[in-house]
Amino acid sequence: MEDLDYPDTYGAWWGEVNSAIHRGFGLEGVITSRQVRDLGELVKGLPIYAGSVGISHAFAHLVDIGHSRSKFLVSR
Repeated sequence: MEDLDYPDTYGAWWGEVNSAIHRGFGLEGVITSRQVRDLGELVKGLPIYAGSVGISHAFAHLVDIGHSRSKFLVSR
């Protein structure tokens, strides 16, 4: 999942609820430039690699689906 607000992400979409829902859909892992929250309550066994950790919820507007990304933005 690519955050179009990156690098100024303002909230986390991946947390306890969305990790459980998407694991139920068969998702095997997540790579996102967004934030992740609810670290203690995430679904066990679902790897989530996120740009940062946050405490706030965020509104997510799905723009596109089914397209692969050739790179993942990582800041040091």
